[in-house]
Amino acid sequence: MNLLREYIRELLTEGRYEAETTQISRAVVNWVKDIFAKGLPQDEVPKYKRDHPYHNIGIRMFDVPPSLKDQLNRLTATVKVDPDLGVMQDTFEVAGKAGTSMQGTKDLQVQIYLRSDFTLQDMNDFIADLKETIIHELEHTGQSEELKDTAEPHDDHGYDWNKLDGLRNYYSSQSEMEAYAKGAFKKAKVKGITYPEAIDDHINSTMETFIRRFKKFEDAGATDRLDYNEQDLRDYFQVELRDQILDIARLKYPKAHGLHESNVLAMGMCFPFAAKKAEEWFDDHFVARKGRAPKRHPDLNDMNKFKVVHGKVTDQWKKPPKPIVHAWVEMGDLVFDDQTKVTKPNGVPKDVYYDMYQPEVVKEYNAEEVVVNCIMKGEGPWDEGLVGTMKQRDAWMNR
Repeated sequence: MNLLREYIRELLTEGRYEAETTQISRAVVNWVKDIFAKGLPQDEVPKYKRDHPYHNIGIRMFDVPPSLKDQLNRLTATVKVDPDLGVMQDTFEVAGKAGTSMQGTKDLQVQIYLRSDFTLQDMNDFIADLKETIIHELEHTGQSEELKDTAEPHDDHGYDWNKLDGLRNYYSSQSEMEAYAKGAFKKAKVKGITYPEAIDDHINSTMETFIRRFKKFEDAGATDRLDYNEQDLRDYFQVELRDQILDIARLKYPKAHGLHESNVLAMGMCFPFAAKKAEEWFDDHFVARKGRAPKRHPDLNDMNKFKVVHGKVTDQWKKPPKPIVHAWVEMGDLVFDDQTKVTKPNGVPKDVYYDMYQPEVVKEYNAEEVVVNCIMKGEGPWDEGLVGTMKQRDAWMNR
């Protein structure tokens, strides 16, 4: 009987707001598609316009699902378009806000920002982020006042984003962490990725926002106004906050895909990523010539300039540390990794990467070897010892 109760509890927790999220997202997506069909504005917005630099497409009110009538009075979405391709990091951003209005109504607003080069090819990723945002905010609407109060500013002046404690006040509040945990669970299912990947996607995006803010202070010579540096931000978001949210997920969503391997930061599509980088390097440095020997650039197989490394990495902050099979790319003094491709698309300094993940190098390959091995054996790993380690991990995860 206890097992049955536990099973029912898990189903209720995992399934809460699923149907409502589907209904709301479907209506919002249809509106966005209608806007897209009419063409997104491309011209620059004059500075005197109220919504500069955005084109304000408008606001629309949507029907509140009947099951939410007791906790939600008004549901709206706004869409704005940015014609400047150099500001937004991605072709879209989705944000949300839930709370009580000045008039006393319980409102939920979805805020959508589209870059003017947004296309239908971006729609799947957009829908995943939209559903994550909606269910995150719905989670807030169902929270007790006591739980919501954990996210209130510690003083009357609002959140102090210049201090780590100000970040903790908001992002590490029980209210926000439970909503983040719920949103990541939804996003992982929609995109077919692991739960840790969904968490990392959101956390890294938020972290990069604050890192960009830090760099503005740095450029202005005003870092003395902050009580943190870039590494402090990484330690907080990628270690402290990440662990806190995953601890909540283990209690509320124990069957989330990949959750029990979440103590490894480097889990993900590392081998396909490394193989793709090798293919790109090969294509840039190799020319096939009909009836003649192929032309190889001198840098093609120069491992000082490009190599794929297969081995193991360790999350040094976990106790006990747990290594996992991994692949990464080294180009001179820079490391390119699937886990850092979003936050550090131009590479991570090799000394920083090795200090953070303590990699154990097992095999190194030049670009041509990787391309040939991918054709003959798949994307890797190809070392018998590493293959055996991965099989042991897979067997453990599937128990």
